Amino acid sequence: MTHRRNKSNINKFKINKRWLVAISVLALFILALIILGFTNQGSARFDDEVLTSVMSIESPVLSDVETQTSKSDVSIQVASDIHHLSPSLRNENAVFQTFLDSGDGKLLAYSTEILEAMRDMMQIGSSDVLLAPEATQAPDVLLITGDLTTNGELETHLWLKDYFESIEAIGTEVFVIPGNHDINNPYATDFSSGSQRRVDSVSADAFQKIYRDFGYEQAFSRDPASLSYAVRLTDSLYVLMLDTAKYEDNFTLGYPVMEGALRPETLTWISEVREQIKAESAGNANIITASHHNMIAHSPVHSEGFVVDNATESVEVLNALGTTLNFSGHIHIQDIVEDEAAHFKDIATGSLLQYPQTFGVLNITESSNVSSSSSALTSLTYETHWVDVEAYAKRMEIKNPDLLHFKSYAEATFKAQSSAMIGDRLDEMYTTTEIQAMSEVLAELNSRYFAGMDSQDKETILTSEGYKLWNDSELGFFKLYVQSMLLDEADDNYLYLELN
Repeated sequence: MTHRRNKSNINKFKINKRWLVAISVLALFILALIILGFTNQGSARFDDEVLTSVMSIESPVLSDVETQTSKSDVSIQVASDIHHLSPSLRNENAVFQTFLDSGDGKLLAYSTEILEAMRDMMQIGSSDVLLAPEATQAPDVLLITGDLTTNGELETHLWLKDYFESIEAIGTEVFVIPGNHDINNPYATDFSSGSQRRVDSVSADAFQKIYRDFGYEQAFSRDPASLSYAVRLTDSLYVLMLDTAKYEDNFTLGYPVMEGALRPETLTWISEVREQIKAESAGNANIITASHHNMIAHSPVHSEGFVVDNATESVEVLNALGTTLNFSGHIHIQDIVEDEAAHFKDIATGSLLQYPQTFGVLNITESSNVSSSSSALTSLTYETHWVDVEAYAKRMEIKNPDLLHFKSYAEATFKAQSSAMIGDRLDEMYTTTEIQAMSEVLAELNSRYFAGMDSQDKETILTSEGYKLWNDSELGFFKLYVQSMLLDEADDNYLYLELN
């Protein structure tokens, strides 16, 4: 793969005199804010060093189309909901532990090790039995579909910038988009001192400047109304990274907005990109899209807040674009769902920090088109892999038993958290034995559900005493949630599609 930095386009980004004046005015404005005491902790701002480094380029909407690789077959790795927290912002103390215990099962204390283990797998392969021998080769592309950070901390974004640079150093292109946690987040927190201290988050403008080498500088088109952009991977394969997060009013509201949508202006931009791709590819294009929020509902009880607000219109526009496959995240489960009428699939990738710590690998095979001098994509194969933290721990000679036996530790921790989530709500209604039976069913179903292995051994669950208690309960949402996890008839860790 050609390792790019678009050197020929560097002159487009040089600062002209007008920008020097603008930056000077901005610097004076920031100085005035400091003097007046208006730069409170938790605001989306930068310190002087970071401000200097990220404000050194302009942010135009690009128009020149550059193919990112000349390869005919392309491998794309997809990860989502990293939810990393920079090591400098955490420590082993009671306050951070309380924060972990109040969460939803993400193994945040080991986020660094999980990320480094994934990079190891990309670089040197793994002993994981799920991996084929050819998986020892680094993928051509890594897509990150949002929620890169725990709560949008500037320091975490900068840590990830360095991390993605180390991945690109092994020959893998990285493309990112934000999620609902990443921008203008009032909850950005430092736990390292043993107390909670609000720290800087980042603005949308700062996000695309920090990650300019991971999609924004390589895009042939960028949406002026959002952080969406389009890249051309091969002569006939395009990827649109779609920003669905709503972050404009977070500081006014005092919390990060969970819901998402494709803005009306973004839908218009997508239609414009469609025409550009059509002209560039002579009608021989295959297009994949990626978003943080889901384009189709993955659960009957988890749709509001997870699916984009304008899902029907969005799918129509994406269908007109020519895409039939979208990668998303946000819901933290591994799941493949299809809108059969629209012939459109949405693959939700589970959170990298939540059991079972999986990522997806998409292999696209391209063959010659006998009716044309160009090439045509013929098929794609998608499968998921577990992050092999255990192999990483052994290689690094780490003695921590949690990491040396990570699979069993991660599963046990997730099931324990799932049981704890419901235990208190059952205390006044059921006996200790009944609570244990119901908790075990919930934990088992939850672990399968998040792993995309919904179809396994349903009969044992359906005939268990715990499920009978759930089925007869009056617990509303939790009863429906348990029942909904049994609706999926197929596992969601493999997909094969003929594209042409």
